[in-house]
Amino acid sequence: MSVRLSSLSTVFTKFVFAPVWILGFGYGTLMLWIRPEEVVFNGVKGAATPLYQILFLVGFLAGTGFLLWYTLRLKRVILEHRVLRISNYFQEIEVPVEQVVEVRQSRNVRPPVLTLILRQETDFGTEIVFMPSGDVPSNFLEEHDIAKGFREFADPQRGTPPRGS
Repeated sequence: MSVRLSSLSTVFTKFVFAPVWILGFGYGTLMLWIRPEEVVFNGVKGAATPLYQILFLVGFLAGTGFLLWYTLRLKRVILEHRVLRISNYFQEIEVPVEQVVEVRQSRNVRPPVLTLILRQETDFGTEIVFMPSGDVPSNFLEEHDIAKGFREFADPQRGTPPRGS
């Protein structure tokens, strides 16, 4: 039996949202620099000042940097018979679930992101980052069910694997 631990929206976030945002914001920023007289800004054609050109460029660079950092690390994670099948959509590895020594949850982004810390180095490193499937906790302090499952699984007295959707 296999259980998908990562969200189906991972593929959208990684391969649709990020490229569309980068290309769209990049195109708008480029046009603001090379043809500012044609860009409609605040409802007026050509109204953008040099300050706004700089602000848009900084916003584009910061946003692109964040999106690349955030999305390039995202993996698809499936639990199958006590083995994690981890994929970046181009390569897949298998890691025994016993290799997970810690789970961390981001509390500053929505949906939350989980990071599995592995005991040994893999082709993807020792940290596996993914967007968990299932319900998003209602507040920033609440832990996601999959993170709870890994914590319980790490406790030898409980021994139950994490559950996704």
